[in-house]
This record gives sequence, C-alpha cells and structure tokens, in this order.
Amino acid sequence: FTVAQNVFAHGYNDVITMDCVMNRKRPGLHLHPCWSVSFLTAIIVSIDALALPSIYSSSMVFQHSTSKNILWGTAVSSADISIMMPSGQKLSATPNADGRWQLVLPSTPPTATPGTITIIGDGTTISLEDIVFGEVYVCSGQSNMELSVLATLNATKEIAAAGTHGPNLRVMQVALESSYFNVSVPQTNLSVSIPWGHPAPPVNTSSTSGHTTAENGVVSVDISSMSGMCYYYGIEMTQRHKDMPVGMIASSWGGTAIEVWMTPDALKSCGRTTVNDGKIYHNLTPKGPEQQTGSALFRPNPDVGLGYLGGSAHTVGGAPPTQYSTLWNAMISPLLPLQVSGYLWYQGESNSGEPESYAKCFPSMISQWRKSWGGAPNTTFIFVQLAPWPDFDVGLITGTRYAQMAALDLPGVGMVVSADIGDPAGSFHPIHPPFKQEVARRAALVGEHYVHGNTSIPPRGPRVVSVALDLWNPSWGNYHHGIQAGVCSNQNGWICAGLQVTFDTDITVLSTPGGINGWRHGFELWNNVSGHAATGGTSAGSRQLDSSLCLNCALCPCFQPLEFGGALDSRTIQLNTTFVSGTPGVLKYAWHDYPTMTIFDALGRPAEGFNVTVPFTM
Repeated sequence: FTVAQNVFAHGYNDVITMDCVMNRKRPGLHLHPCWSVSFLTAIIVSIDALALPSIYSSSMVFQHSTSKNILWGTAVSSADISIMMPSGQKLSATPNADGRWQLVLPSTPPTATPGTITIIGDGTTISLEDIVFGEVYVCSGQSNMELSVLATLNATKEIAAAGTHGPNLRVMQVALESSYFNVSVPQTNLSVSIPWGHPAPPVNTSSTSGHTTAENGVVSVDISSMSGMCYYYGIEMTQRHKDMPVGMIASSWGGTAIEVWMTPDALKSCGRTTVNDGKIYHNLTPKGPEQQTGSALFRPNPDVGLGYLGGSAHTVGGAPPTQYSTLWNAMISPLLPLQVSGYLWYQGESNSGEPESYAKCFPSMISQWRKSWGGAPNTTFIFVQLAPWPDFDVGLITGTRYAQMAALDLPGVGMVVSADIGDPAGSFHPIHPPFKQEVARRAALVGEHYVHGNTSIPPRGPRVVSVALDLWNPSWGNYHHGIQAGVCSNQNGWICAGLQVTFDTDITVLSTPGGINGWRHGFELWNNVSGHAATGGTSAGSRQLDSSLCLNCALCPCFQPLEFGGALDSRTIQLNTTFVSGTPGVLKYAWHDYPTMTIFDALGRPAEGFNVTVPFTM
C-alpha cells in the first residue's frame, strides 16, 4: 500500500519522509504510521485527497516576471481544480489519468505585499498564505555551502538577529536522506529540513530545527541549521533592495563530487560515463611525482568523517553519495517547477585531484542546469573559488581554483574569490572558514551586476591585463632576492630587472609581513631553466638563491618570491626580479593552496590569482 502523502505534502506538517522508515522524528512534524513505502517512487498507487509537493507552502517566494512558474499537485477525482491567485485571477487545471494536475502561473511583477493562493478540489481547500513574488535563488554544493549559520562567525549574534531583516527574506532547505544515495531517475518531490518561512531565532532553545506558524499564516523558521552562505546572501540582497522579496533555497551535501549533481547528458558532454566509474573522489589520488613517492602531503578530503557542521547532517548513511546524477535526481530536479533569478555554487574540494576534468564538467553542469530549468541561457550563476587549505601546499586546491575559472567563459557566470578568507585553526577543519558573511557579501556584488544590471559594480575583482619587463634602474633602490643581498648586480648570466604588472581596475596593495612560506606579497617567479634545487651555485642551471626560497625544486621548476618595488600608478605595480635572457619564466600570483593575497579593489575584493608567461628577452 503506497500512499500519496509519502510522495506529496501540503506544507511541512504533513510531509512523510524517510524519517518514518528510520524511526526518527523531527520537531514540528506530524508523522503518520510507518507504512512500507518508497519515498523515491515516481508512481502514485492511490491518492487520498488534493495534495501539493513540498516545494509549495505558505510564506514562499515565487520568481517574479516570468510565465514559467509551474504549480502542480495531485487529486483523486477527475473534476477540475480551481485556483485563485492573490490578484483575484481565477485559473483551473484538469487532473490526468494518474491524478496529476498542473498549470503555469501568470507572470507577476515583484510584490512585497503578501497574498494567498487558494486551491480547491476533491472537496478540499488548500491555502498558500503569505505568498510574495520576488527573486528566488538555489544554493548548492558541498560542505562550505552546507555549513550552517550555527557554525559561522558570531553565530549566537546572527541567530538572535534572524528576525530583524524584514519580511521580504524567506528561506527553505532540502533535507538529506539516506534514500538519496542511489537515485537513478529524476524525482518530482523531496523532503525538507526547513520549510518555507521567515528567518527567526529558535522558539525552543534546545532545538535547532523548530518552527512555528502564526495565526495569520505567516511561517517563522529557526535559522540555526540553514546554510550560512545561502542565508547571508539573502540578507545582503534584501538590504540592497528593500522592496524586493528574496527566497533562498538551500540544497547541498558535504563531501560530494560534482558528478552527483550533474545530469547524464551533462556527464556525457564532459567525457564522463553516466554511471560511477569507480573513482572515490573523497579519497584524493596523488598525481605527478608524488604518486611514486607516496608523499604524506596528500590527505583525505576534510569533508569526510566530519561529524558536525553546526547542525548539518551530511553524514547521513556514512560517507556522502557518490553515484553519478543521484543528487541531481533527488535534490535538484524536484525544484525545477520554481523559476529562479540565479544559482549559488560552492563545491570543488572533492574533485581537487583532477582539475582537467573539472574544467570540462563544471561548465557542462552549469549549461545543463540552465537548460533543465527552462530559463535564459545566461541565468546568473555565482560560484565561490575554493577556500585556502593550509594542510599541504602541492597545488591540489590551486589547480581546482583555476579549473573553476573555465566556467567564466559562459555568459552570466560570476566568481567569488575566497582564498584570502582562511581559518587555519578552524573548528570544522581549516578548509571550512566560518566567515561566510564576507563570502556572501562578495557574491552579492556579483548578483548586483548580473541580476540587477548594475554595471557600475564589476562582476569580478582585479584582473591582470599586462606584464612588462624593464632593465634595472639603480634609482629603484635595494634589491633583496637577487645575486647579492641589498644590491642589484649582474652575475653569471643573470640580469636584474623590474616587472611592471597592470590590472584592469584601481587597486590597493596590502603589505603582509611574512605570510605562509614567507611570501610577503604573493608574487613568485617560476624559473623554467632550473630542474634542480637552488643551493646557491653559479651555473646557468641553478639559480643563485638561498634554497629556503624554493619549494619542491627537485620535483618542479624552482620559484622565488619577488620583492615589491612599489606602485607606479593606481593600477600598476612593480616587482623586482632576476632572469636569464631568452629563458622564459612564469609570473604567478596567489599560486598556493593557502596563498598570500595583497591586491584588492575598492570594494574589498581580492585580485584573482594568475600565471603569466614572461619571455625575459632583452
């Protein structure tokens, strides 16, 4: 006996999820007896009454100004379903042979005035109260997106202030279920851990998932276990546009690889098989020379085994899902009836062993999401470049950061640099920095540009546009990393010079004494003529540098930090260096898993890391 209530829910209080099967209860749920059911079934055997899937409930936000929002549900009888919109407009829908009915909602401009959508059928009336039309965003990814408000900076203060951000901010969060590990076909419904509602402090301080419903139909939800990144972005957007309702939907799972969020078509387009190929992405596989040496620098993905993310529960069933497409099918596909203003994505740590593949699959995923939603091919997509990872510095995270940038070739895609926001002593592992408020602020700047068309705000931070080479001028002063400490001189084929680096916008340079690995300003010159450790020798094949200035030179070309020579104008800086004429080198900035970042724009956004080949020909 399969019951429709297990597949569909009117709001939060009547939803039946795998909680029933696993004999656990959630605060606020009225659970029915535990029938033998499959939550993921796509076939309804019997339907008791008029019902809606869980994505529709009071206090929700529909995307404004679109004729693609779909409202659907199920009914027993074949009689027409009557729908009354907040505007007074009357609509109707006829159930098909399976009892499913649906209709397209009329395009509605942004409105912060709450209204009611009334649905009548099967002798039952469902009222969706406190409904507004505004901007809807879907937030997805792995643990840095899942990291809850309770785990972010100043959590106690943030949670206490949850009800102070105005009536236009609404949130919803998809639950993590053990039944989502092997879902082979797209689903039409899902369970929620936080129903649609207004953020509020906990009603019961001993609970992190309680919610209340006021008599006027306004739902208030405890924000403690909501995705911090998603929630803080919503705050930013409502503060910037006080008359625009904002609905934030969080659907993420810590430790997951990108493949579980991709459709089969997207996997094919980036060269992936449509089934799991046996790779375990949460156990990083060493690449390159370290693969032979068995370097201890390679560590397991920090998401795995992390038992607590401030209220999150991504350890449901043990390790995260790895079956390709399973979370697209279970946690994203059911959201497709709701049109969106944009997507927020924070993921990549679990794919950090293979940047070449990620550079293909990430853009493929974005294109397929946009296509599946039926929105514009340039619907805003904002992603966060990976956070700093201090455990080791062999380039796994760095390589993934640059792989992520391949998505910037698509229209409407914006990037948030977060490599300067680290927490080496973090409670939830250093790669989970708690300062999600700043990450969300930077993401909102991207949203301002793409969603609201504010061209006065660039969609990205400073980007390098040119690198010029000049011979050394004694007026530049002392030189600290060259042939002789304190004085520049040419010796054994090495030439002293200045690199002039120009960015696309005005910049501010922060002076950072020390810094990880001793780099003071984040700039390094990689010398491709040296395949050996620099030990201070004088041959052309060995740089005249103290060996402490080079990292893994036996495994890769030697590189040295560059002395900051000063700002030449508001967009150009100079770096001091030495080189062998005719031998190309590579200038890199922020090229570490935990980099030093010193270049920022007027909005407080760090410059993107880069690597530029310099011919070094005089």
